[in-house]
Amino acid sequence: MLKWLHKTTNYMGRKKQEKTHTLQRETIHAVIAIILFVIAIFFMLAAFGYAGIVGEKIYGGLTFLLGIGYFLLPLLCVLLSLSFSRELERDFALPQSLGAGLFVVSGLGLIDIMSDTNGGLIGGIISSPLVALLDVYASVIILIALLGISLLFMFDLGSYLQREFSFPFFRKKDADDIDEEEESLIEVRRQSPRLSF
Repeated sequence: MLKWLHKTTNYMGRKKQEKTHTLQRETIHAVIAIILFVIAIFFMLAAFGYAGIVGEKIYGGLTFLLGIGYFLLPLLCVLLSLSFSRELERDFALPQSLGAGLFVVSGLGLIDIMSDTNGGLIGGIISSPLVALLDVYASVIILIALLGISLLFMFDLGSYLQREFSFPFFRKKDADDIDEEEESLIEVRRQSPRLSF
């Protein structure tokens, strides 16, 4: 009796597992991409006063924190939406999130330095120590580099850049290239006279 009960519960458990469906990763990424695009539109509508009371409050609070860097948020949402739609097959995880954060931080620092303290409270917190320690020009160069790095993270462009824009000595060598180089080295060694001491 116990064996029969055990078999039927295992069978029923398998049936329940088969019936449960989860969304595919591609579907989740597409949904997130659409949501981010809608949020970007909401941020833009709020900036121009077309998002109601909620938009007005959000715009006021974020403008205090970000200054004119507020407009980085819709841009960031569009970039993340593009990144999610581009990354349908792969996981979107920590590197893209770090890239998004780095994009906002470096963008706010640049805005605060370039526009004479219009980066809001957060932009001032980012740019003040940098300018005090490194001066304006070095701070701008560092923040532009961080902005570029953030885009590399968000769109996972490292392999593309290596493939398209690298110099020959930075490229990975194919097995055929290695064989040809080894053969040429062996030939050079055969032709060179041996010195004996």
